[in-house]
Amino acid sequence: MSAYFLTWNPKKSSFTDERYCKEFPESPGNWSIGNLKTAIPQSGDDFFFVRTGKSQGVRPLGIVGYGTFIGEPYVDRHWEDDKGARGETEMYIDLQWTNQVHCLQYPDRVVPWELLLHHGLTDNDRPPQLSMSRYQGDVQHLKELFDQRQRRQGDPD
Repeated sequence: MSAYFLTWNPKKSSFTDERYCKEFPESPGNWSIGNLKTAIPQSGDDFFFVRTGKSQGVRPLGIVGYGTFIGEPYVDRHWEDDKGARGETEMYIDLQWTNQVHCLQYPDRVVPWELLLHHGLTDNDRPPQLSMSRYQGDVQHLKELFDQRQRRQGDPD
């Protein structure tokens, strides 16, 4: 099994913060994965959903959840309205969430990228810029780090 980072910049995506708040936790149910030249995800592979956009003022930044891919990649209408209207397409894959946090309600529960660096889970000093990239680190440790952060923060009620 492989693992991947899926990046989400709500300032550049049709999956805006407003849509996120309206559809959480069911959405997103799929994600655009770019053109598949080297990394081809399979059903059952893990993903980590990374919120990006520091230069656009997006906050909070970091991992907001993880899960597994279900099904194989498929082609559908491009997520950008103007491109979709011209008949352009994009590759997508369906998502099944295992654990996620509502990052706008609980920003302190997001796992910041710096924490991955601190724990030796990546040697990249910033999150990937592509919509999908392969993660070659310790998948189980990263899941545990995310889960621990959710427990450490406790329930707000």
